[in-house]
Amino acid sequence: MGQLISSFAAGAGAHIPAKTPKAGAVRYHQLYVGSDGYTHIARDLTVSKMAKKDFTSSSSLQYVRSFSSEEFDVVNTIVTQQLGENPWHYCPAPQFVVTLAGRWFVRTPDGDEIVMGPGDLLYQDNTSEHPKAVEGTRQCMHYSGAVEGPCN
Repeated sequence: MGQLISSFAAGAGAHIPAKTPKAGAVRYHQLYVGSDGYTHIARDLTVSKMAKKDFTSSSSLQYVRSFSSEEFDVVNTIVTQQLGENPWHYCPAPQFVVTLAGRWFVRTPDGDEIVMGPGDLLYQDNTSEHPKAVEGTRQCMHYSGAVEGPCN
């Protein structure tokens, strides 16, 4: 187990437990590139402006929201299973990452880190195409890995 993983096992960067959801709001975290050109973590953001809709004939309402590319520029859907550490890298494309099982971490160049578990949602758009990405540096990059076993 690498140094990053063992620090999590010891309690540093503990998983943020899932909170009881508020009606009409979905909690997520975001990796974003700051004005300094480096990736940072914004925690506990909220998807809001959701509308109640009934997609059945039984009046079973649910909150939904579609996004424009100005809000979230998500271009693909992938399924992965993280097995170990993933050294400094860009995200492959703007994407939401939904944790289904296991735990995983993300660390930014400034040392900030977050551990996510089942039910956590992360949005990231720190791609190599970002205007502040500089090859050969850690600008726009993050480090991630599974915590104590595979993570879906």
